[in-house]
Amino acid sequence: MKAQVKEHRRRHLRRKPVRVLSVIVVFVLAALTAACSGNAKEIRMGTARIGGNYYSFGITFAQFLMDDIRGVDVQVKATTGSGANLRMITQKEPEIELALLQADVISELADKSDSSPGFGAIAGLYTEAVQLVVRADSGIREVSDLAGRVISVGEAESGTEKNALMVLSAYGIDPGTYTCRNLNYAGAAHAMEDGSIDAFFCTMGTPATVIGALAKKVPISLLDISGEEAEAILDTYSFFSSYTIPAGTYTGLNRDVKTIGVKSVLVASDTLSAGVVKKITQSFFDHAGELRYAVTVDYKPNPAEAVKDLPIALHEGARAWYKENKIQ
Repeated sequence: MKAQVKEHRRRHLRRKPVRVLSVIVVFVLAALTAACSGNAKEIRMGTARIGGNYYSFGITFAQFLMDDIRGVDVQVKATTGSGANLRMITQKEPEIELALLQADVISELADKSDSSPGFGAIAGLYTEAVQLVVRADSGIREVSDLAGRVISVGEAESGTEKNALMVLSAYGIDPGTYTCRNLNYAGAAHAMEDGSIDAFFCTMGTPATVIGALAKKVPISLLDISGEEAEAILDTYSFFSSYTIPAGTYTGLNRDVKTIGVKSVLVASDTLSAGVVKKITQSFFDHAGELRYAVTVDYKPNPAEAVKDLPIALHEGARAWYKENKIQ
């Protein structure tokens, strides 16, 4: 009996090192996993407000990047838009490394300095229309009728605000001759619904979800931005183009609307290496089919079109990708 007890103890003691070793392996693996996740490279992407095309695009693209590029954690930032994104990506210590910007915002910066702005283009995206919305029963028929009215020009630091002020100035409607509001799109739509503003600007690909939703609640109209005033803008700023919003784009819109448009551009900070940006560019075109459904615009990324009429030079990593794929 004593011999059996001794033998059982010997077997038990022999098994202990195995158990201890197993525990050590588990802890080591857990530590390695934590270290790997802790060392993931964070890339922050500036978009715009939740509900718009920029934000929707950013959320979708961020997931593809994290799936495609090992060790990358992409954080999508909801901002007030192009102006804010430009400020955040050009700071000495950038707050974002990827951004969606309007071409006019980029061009204005490039015109002010001969030095590198600290970022480069990955791809030109789609054209955004400058849309000027009024209620159909307001009696406002053209831009010149807005003098003395309450107008939302978009949020401060947004591309919309820049476009709105440019258009109003072209029509001789200067600050002080109207009541200015800096509302986001959702706030502007709500204010128009309750009658507290007379008009609002929205620079976005068509159809814009917020305008579509408003048109189902109250009758709306879009004003033409055309004629010699629009021609003056087109002649002065090469990054703008003529744009037509087709009849039927929104409920109650029974005619084509002539306006101006500006291209949106995906850019990357110079703080991102050429290797990382090359992978980002690859992921962008690998998921062209899916990304077209991330925005309301009829758009599909195309390499040949993506390098046309860019307001800034390509990022080194993007340039390497296009060269490798024989895109001029």
